[in-house]
Formats: sequence, C-alpha cells, structure tokens
Amino acid sequence: MKVLLQLIMLSVCYFGTIIVVSAEESAEQWLLYFDKEADVATFKEDYRQHVINIDKKIVKASFTEQEIQLIKKDGIVSLVERNYTKGAAAELQVSDPLVTEQWGLAKVNAEDSMGNYIPQRNNLLVGKEIITSAGAVPYTNTPINETEFTIVLNHEPLSRLSIELAHVSGMWQLEVFDSSGERLAVNEGNLQTLDVLLPRNETFESLSVSIKAQGDWQAQPVVQRIIGVNHLLIAVVDSGVSQHEDFCGNVLYSLGADYTGGNESVSDEFGHGTHVTGILAACMNNGIGITGLLANAPVDILPLKVLDAYGNGSDFELGVAIADATRLGADIINLSLAGKGETKMLREAVDGALEQNIVVVAAAGNWETTTDQIYPASYPGVITVSGTTPSDEILAVADFGWEVDISAPGFEILSTYKDNTYKALTGTSMATPYISSAVAFMKLANDQIDVIQIRNKLFTTAADIHNESYDIYSGAGLLQMQEAVQSETSEVIEWLTLKDGQPVNTKDVQLVGLSNGLIGSQLYIFSEDQLLLHEKAASNRIIVDLNTIVGSEENMTLTAIATNEQGQVIATNEITVVNSIEVEKTPFSDIGEEFWAYDEIYRSYELGFVNGYEDGSFRADNEITRRHSVMILARLFNWPLPTSITKSFSDVPMELSGSLAIYTAVASGIVNGYENGNFYPEENLTRGQMAVMLSRALQHNNTTYSHERSLFEDVDENHYAYNAVQQLANIGIVTKQAFYHPEANITRAQFAAMLIRTYDFLYN
Repeated sequence: MKVLLQLIMLSVCYFGTIIVVSAEESAEQWLLYFDKEADVATFKEDYRQHVINIDKKIVKASFTEQEIQLIKKDGIVSLVERNYTKGAAAELQVSDPLVTEQWGLAKVNAEDSMGNYIPQRNNLLVGKEIITSAGAVPYTNTPINETEFTIVLNHEPLSRLSIELAHVSGMWQLEVFDSSGERLAVNEGNLQTLDVLLPRNETFESLSVSIKAQGDWQAQPVVQRIIGVNHLLIAVVDSGVSQHEDFCGNVLYSLGADYTGGNESVSDEFGHGTHVTGILAACMNNGIGITGLLANAPVDILPLKVLDAYGNGSDFELGVAIADATRLGADIINLSLAGKGETKMLREAVDGALEQNIVVVAAAGNWETTTDQIYPASYPGVITVSGTTPSDEILAVADFGWEVDISAPGFEILSTYKDNTYKALTGTSMATPYISSAVAFMKLANDQIDVIQIRNKLFTTAADIHNESYDIYSGAGLLQMQEAVQSETSEVIEWLTLKDGQPVNTKDVQLVGLSNGLIGSQLYIFSEDQLLLHEKAASNRIIVDLNTIVGSEENMTLTAIATNEQGQVIATNEITVVNSIEVEKTPFSDIGEEFWAYDEIYRSYELGFVNGYEDGSFRADNEITRRHSVMILARLFNWPLPTSITKSFSDVPMELSGSLAIYTAVASGIVNGYENGNFYPEENLTRGQMAVMLSRALQHNNTTYSHERSLFEDVDENHYAYNAVQQLANIGIVTKQAFYHPEANITRAQFAAMLIRTYDFLYN
C-alpha cells in the first residue's frame, strides 16, 4: 500500500424605468400588480411598448430583470412576479428511457427547473461571420478547410470556444487571439475536440483562431465544427470522467486534468466521477439512458481527477485541483469526496475559492460518524450535503453533525458509469450534485447572486424531514430545487460556524458570513445584552471572538445586525446557542421556601429571565434599574429587532450592556426617554413605570382588557400610570389592594412576581 507522508487520504463518499440595459440582457414576461386602476393607465402610457396585456389591475409586460428592479423602486407597483410558463398537467416529458428510475428528480421538485432548459443548447457562433482566406461567410455548422480564420462576434459574450476536427492524426494545438493580436487562450492535445476558456467578464469584437498540427500528419486538419457558448462552469473534482454515450458536448475533456500521476487523461478507472457527472449533466432527450439534473441548461463540466483507480487521493492533489478550478473561473466546485484530517493546503484552497464567490459543495461522508473532523465538509462556507432515501430517511451510513447543511437524494441513484454503462450507487456523494445543480439554476437566474445568498435560499426553502427546522442529520432539510431558485434574494448575515441550538465553547472564535451587498455596512454583534463587536464590514467573512462574553448563561442569544450609514437595518441574524460549559443551577442562598415570592423568583430563574449574584444570593429586596428591567422584559416578550439603530439616548451608548434591549423597546413603543434626551439607565424603576411598560407590552401583543376597574387609593385618574395599573389589576398581574405605591421603587422580588404573572397570562 502506498503511504503518503503528511498527506491525509481521502475516500469517495458513496456506499457501494428611463431604463438603459445592456444588449446582452434578455427580456422576460412579468405580472405587475397595481392598487389603483389610475396607476395602471399611467403605467401603460409610460411603458406602452412593454405592455402585452391588461386584466383589471394586473399588467402582463415584458422587461429585463434590471428594468424590473428599477420599476420596483418607483413605488407605483404593489407586487411583481415572473409570469411562469405552465403546460398540461403531466410529468416532465423526457424521451430518455431510464428517467422513470430517477426517483430523486420529483423528490426535490427538480422537474420545473429542468423544464426551463428543454431545448438543446445553442451554438452562439451560428450566423456569425467567419473570415477566411477565401472571404467572409456566415457560419452554418459546415466544415472549414482552413487552419486560420477570424470569428466576428460583435461583442457577443462567450465563456468557451471549442474546435472539433474531422480527423486527428496526433497532437495539435488551438490558439485564440483577440482583435489586437493578444493571445487569450491556448490548448493542445490529441483529442478530436479541443476547448479553451475565455475571460468571463470581457466581450470581444472578434476572435482569431489558429490550428497547428504537431508531428507527422498526412493531411491538413479540417475543422468539422466550431462551437461558442456562454456557460456556467462546474468543476467536478473526483476520479475523472470517462467518455459516455449519454454525455453531450459540455463535458470539457480537453481542459480536464489528472492530478494522480497517471497518463494525463481524465478517464475514470473507478467510475465514481462519471457517476457524479451523469447526475449533473447526462443529456436530456437524446433517447439514451438517464437525464441529468441540469437538463440542457447552459452549463459546462470541468473534470479534475484527484482520486485513483481505488477511489483514494490526498490533500495535495485535492488542494491543487481546487486552486486550479478557482484559477480557471469555475462557478461551482463539486466535491463528492471526504476524509478525516485537514491540511493548511486544503483549507487555503477552499478558502481561496470561497473568496472568489465560487460555491463549494461537499459530501458529508459515509462513516456513520460526526462531521466535525471530516474535510472538506467541515470547512466554514462549504455547503455540506447528507443523503436521503425515497422515504425521506437519512442514509444509514451518512455522517452527521453541526456541519451538515442540507440533504438530497442519495440512495440507489442511477447514473452513468465507466465502460459506457449505468449503475445505481448510494451515498452522500450522489446527493452532492443535486445541490450543485440547484446552485447552477440559481446562478443562471441571477448572475450577481453570491455564496451567502445561495446558502440562504437553499436552507430557508428546504423541506423538514427529520425534525422541524435544523437538525444534525438532515441539516436544513431536503432540497426543494424550484422553491430555492424562485425564492427572494436579499442581503443576508449567516453564522458560518454556528447553528441554532448548537453547543458552543465561548473560548472559540466564530465566523460570520455577509452577502456582498453588506460589505461596507456597519456590523453589530451582540451576545444577549452585551456588544461583542462593532465595525465597518471590510469583507464578507468576519471573525467574532466569543471569549469576551461576560456571564455563564446556559443559553446565549447571538444577534448580528448590519446597518447602512444612516443606521437603517439592512439584515439581521439571531440564533440561540448552548453553552458547552454546563451551568449548574443552585438554590439562592437568601431565598427560602417561606419567602412570599419564592415560586415566582425560581420560575423566573428557571425560564432564564433573571439571574442571581456571583455570591449565590438573589437579594430580593434590592431595587432594579431601568436598564435591567428592560433587558428582562425583552427576554419575556421577545420584541422584534429595531428597523434602525440610531443613538436615541445620549446616555445609552451601544457599548452599554442592555443597549440593544433598550433600543428594541423604544422601537416597539414600550419605553420612552426624558425630555432632555436621556434614558437614565441606572436609575431605579418605579412601580408606576413598571405598570406602564407591562401595559404597553401587552397591548403590543394585541392583548385586550375588560373595562372593570379596581381603584387604588393612591392612583387617581390623573396619574400617568392610572390606566396601566387598573388594566393589570383586572387581569391579575397586579394584586387588588388598597394601595399600589406607584412612586416606590420596585424590588427584585416584586418584579419577578409581576413577571411570572405576565408570563402565565400570556402562555398558560
């Protein structure tokens, strides 16, 4: 057995407006909804050339995505939706005979997305002018008996140019130059077709092509076909990809690379990479075999071989391949492989891809173990995939853990295999290309979408299958492809290293991901009532040190808020994590069972509303400050985060513990400051102020009161707390006595008692 020192072996994961728009952007049909018919008439007048039909206050019109975004900003339209095409109520009509055995397509609702790409892919060069020594003619897919010629593009965007020769007698070279003579790309080999990738963010007036035969050719090369496309690029980093009858011309064999030290060919001796590629990209409606999830979508496959004939490879090969995929401009990297242990080389390769907005999708692995030491699956930002059965159970062999993000079909998945055959395989490897396909459809729908937004769309639309919401086996749930593609794209904050309910060691640093639109925003990170971080976001990956957290609560709410320079909130993310250091709950040393508020104090403590002091006491007769009272009430009522973070009070800086609770209470209309602009957070709270806050909070929760009044002798109708005190007395939160003492400071015991009575009123 070959031993690779200091390299971790990997094994494959299978078991067994005035609107100006660029010319390249195509128009689509939209449905625009209006509140007023007068607005419809105005819109029709302004956009007469775009309007197709009108039904009352709904307009069917043709616009580009960019035009629609500008129209939305005008505010005249109440709702905009794509005018989706429907057909007869039948299954997706596919002529490939084995599609009936592909149970996973329907399970993830893939057919609708696939149905958008039924026609064969277009060769964008057809009709373009080809200039040869004989003159200029439109290209019609006919052979060209020239080895040098120019293609007039008129700035048509191309991602790839391929030349297919009529015959091959050995090695040959393909070079492509721009109109100024600068070489853009070169490739050489002995395959019948050579491909070159073109700069993705550039367009060209023309491209000059040069073909050179190398060695002893008896006849000059004849160009059988020229192909130009503008496709996404998925790098399949695996065991290679073999030629197969069910593959179209979008598997770029000539650009593939073998990192295993083999024969420079990406031919797949193991079969795994061919299987993964078939799940992604087997031809649709060619009358042969299966249908790939991508159907005939404009996507190319780049095969990068890192696994040998036994399905093994090391971090070195994998790291080089991922770095090469990044350099070549891959949009997605599919890693249907996993292994224990990690290296700096692999970590940096993955991070490098993510930093270039390349989506990295990896298998969770199939060892029935935890994913925390499985790589590349457990790298932050990688989309980690588990597998499911037809009955929505998690594969028995699948790894599990907090690193698992989402699930997809992985049981007996039929696909292409080596030696031009088909085979059903099981494993998280098979589930991974399902997610890569969904990502491709999202990027085709919106080429500006970023990695964090893609993750959010995948996870928020997944179907719960194992538990409600997130769980460590299925992640966010089972992929729902069409729902993910169609869901709203917004600015997003995500804790890349934490999930809701996850145990956390506060000594560890964590990573927060931001969608690209949040770069430059003001980022605030809070733990409960403590500001951990405030900075201008310089990148889309922010390190957060939890080691500065004060206190030892069992559950900790972590809140991330991004605002613009005006303080308006753009995005938020709030999760509750579990302190991995067990917090022992002990009786308060100064509260015995005979104390009048014993039950209320302990219930408030058990529910996480109040805490004691470090010496183990509760100090029931101590008074409570305005700041601490708002912090506790925020835990009870769980008010929504404010829509803006601006300094409302001169004496409440964001660094003050409890500031977020105070500004949240202000935004919810629960508290007010004083006329001088102060809040006086360290002043003690009076019983009258407590009644007013509780009354406002209950009304905010749509709580209604009876009109019965129980009068207190010291709270007359002119008192600011009169209505609040009477309302609370009527529902049992304030006990009916002769005196209420509204100006007295409320004690911790009294506060706990009113807190629990409010809790019982709301939830029991």
